[in-house]
Amino acid sequence: EHQTEGSLGQRGGQQKGQSWLLRIAEGLGGQQKGQICWANPSYFFILGVLLCQFNLDAAGAKCWAAGVRKTLEECGFAYVWHSPLSSTFNSPQIISSFHQRLKDIYLQTFVSEMRNNNKLRTYRLLKNTYHEEEYLNIPNIQHRTAITKLRISSHKLHIEKGRHNHIPLQERICQYCELDEIEDEYHFVANCTLYRTERESLYAYVKDNFHSFSFLDEREKFTFLMKLDKQCIISFTCSYIHNCLKKR
Repeated sequence: EHQTEGSLGQRGGQQKGQSWLLRIAEGLGGQQKGQICWANPSYFFILGVLLCQFNLDAAGAKCWAAGVRKTLEECGFAYVWHSPLSSTFNSPQIISSFHQRLKDIYLQTFVSEMRNNNKLRTYRLLKNTYHEEEYLNIPNIQHRTAITKLRISSHKLHIEKGRHNHIPLQERICQYCELDEIEDEYHFVANCTLYRTERESLYAYVKDNFHSFSFLDEREKFTFLMKLDKQCIISFTCSYIHNCLKKR
């Protein structure tokens, strides 16, 4: 009952699974179309496995081939599956387009999940583009770990501990100072008096390198520091975060 055009079908008198098998076999070892080295025993083993996969997909079972077909269809490349003998199948343009489509879908999912996940409230402020962060290259793994956990809200500040313990948001107050503020990432970095000495040292260093830092309000200073897009202050900021977390 699952012998649809996408899972079985025919082209030139061959079932679609058989057509795919020929295309894959031709690709093994860089063979040209129609030049399969049948004397190589590994071909028969691989083709046997693939044939089993295509038959499972045709029968409606969950398998690797079904996953490939579904991915192609969801990305708008169903014709590649339905017409495996097409001369455009192995063209660099098709492969490049499919690769770009996968990247676009991933980025759309990434942005959507980031916007809809309340746990990533701080991360949303800091991550404007999808790229590898510069701070991941600093040599001190403890500093990298500390800043990463703070940016993605995977830490032990009361904003997160309270969430796990089902404490109302407004009651997740910092226990380390008298400001009576919610202990979130902003409070930890910019306001908590427990780290006043460390913060003054950090701010003095940043001001020496970026004079405009003095004219930012506290929220802007927090974002400026936590974005970590200024090479000369990355190590100093990461060290500050690490030392403050140790002081708790």
